[in-house]
Amino acid sequence: MISVYIRSERLSPSSYYRIIQYTNVINAEYRINQLFTYSIYHFFLSSKDKWYFLFLKVYCFIVAYFHTFYFLCRDCINIPDRVVVSREIMPHFLFFPLDVMLKYLSKHSYLIWDFDDNILYGKEISSKEFKLLSKYSQSIIVTSEFLKNTISKKYVAKVELMPTTDGDLQKYNISEVIRDRILNFNSEIILIWIGTAANLQFISCVIPILEEIAHWLWKTLNKELTLNIVSSSFPIYSSRYLRINTIEWSRDIAESELKKAHIGIMPLKDSLYAKGKGAFKLIQYMSIGLPVIGSKVGYNKDVIDSTLGFLIEDIYDLSAWKEAIIAITRNKEVYCKYCNASYDRWKRDFSYGNNLRRWRELLNV
Repeated sequence: MISVYIRSERLSPSSYYRIIQYTNVINAEYRINQLFTYSIYHFFLSSKDKWYFLFLKVYCFIVAYFHTFYFLCRDCINIPDRVVVSREIMPHFLFFPLDVMLKYLSKHSYLIWDFDDNILYGKEISSKEFKLLSKYSQSIIVTSEFLKNTISKKYVAKVELMPTTDGDLQKYNISEVIRDRILNFNSEIILIWIGTAANLQFISCVIPILEEIAHWLWKTLNKELTLNIVSSSFPIYSSRYLRINTIEWSRDIAESELKKAHIGIMPLKDSLYAKGKGAFKLIQYMSIGLPVIGSKVGYNKDVIDSTLGFLIEDIYDLSAWKEAIIAITRNKEVYCKYCNASYDRWKRDFSYGNNLRRWRELLNV
């Protein structure tokens, strides 16, 4: 028996891409413990009213507490062989008796803790719970050396690196996807950004820059520049030349948009939060052979090389963004080389198959 603690199977990308996409194909008995129902978490993520959001935040915390209490009680009575924790057992605060129950469970089960962001700095988890999970986990899985270094030196030997990747896109023939992608290449360049509402701050920074590039492309090459933003919530964007499409995220919709895009982007501001990012957007783009452009921050630097895309030193550097977009889309032959290099790198260093093999070992199945 394997017991998995996640926020939401359908609405938490981290839960799905870090854990659930593997447990879905591994032949074992599971208990999937979701802190939030779909409806509650959807309301919370899509709420725009400040006071209603605060009310939902308190309500969600209460719901999460009682769900976690129930799940831990069940696991302490019917002990699973493995316990997998995605990000945290309880968001923000870990109150009694949850801490005692977690300690008891860790003594009788093999506890695996997985996280892919700087969750302590972002206050998604309390320092108390962070220390407890560091101490009681037998295995700790993170995406980068930066996150590994957030773990106390006493427990760092338990930490291993595993990139976040996307296995759902492997049902497509990449050569056919690239061929279809270049059908509208001479008239339009489609950029894609996929992310949670918390990270919309970064895409907002580059809207004015992309607007200027869109103007230049239209005036010089008679090409349109489109930005598809796939997320759970959206600010109001205004532009004249840049076509902006805001698309509500779901896994199926993200797949569809990734297939028809030309370039995947991941802008970041240099901060402790950004340094902890696991570059999943870039890796997901690469899993379907998209060239990428990303900020030279954190793990992005390890993912992007000159064969498959461009690193941007300064998020506000217009000339760097312009140079990158023009270089990648110079002509169809050059573009296809970037696409193939991107997919080849994904297969070599970030493949779903590599991660799946490791999860089978961790779960002993």
